[in-house]
Amino acid sequence: MNKNQQDLRRSAAEKFIESFDQELLSAFQEPDTVTPPPQAAPPEKSVSSPRPSKHPEGISLSDLEEAISDIEQYLKDRHTQK
Repeated sequence: MNKNQQDLRRSAAEKFIESFDQELLSAFQEPDTVTPPPQAAPPEKSVSSPRPSKHPEGISLSDLEEAISDIEQYLKDRHTQK
């Protein structure tokens, strides 16, 4: 790969990351209003039961809160670096 192609790929990657960061940040800054999803037609066939999860206990609320906190901290760190 020549230098021009590498520069183009690097530039595209940087733009993608910037765009992704902006979208993620705006998603977390939106008000807590939730619009209900459109009503789907009832399924014609019976739905099989979901496969058991790898974690039978599921995700605890504290694990979810910790993950959200980590994401918010990451976004704040990224925002202050620019």
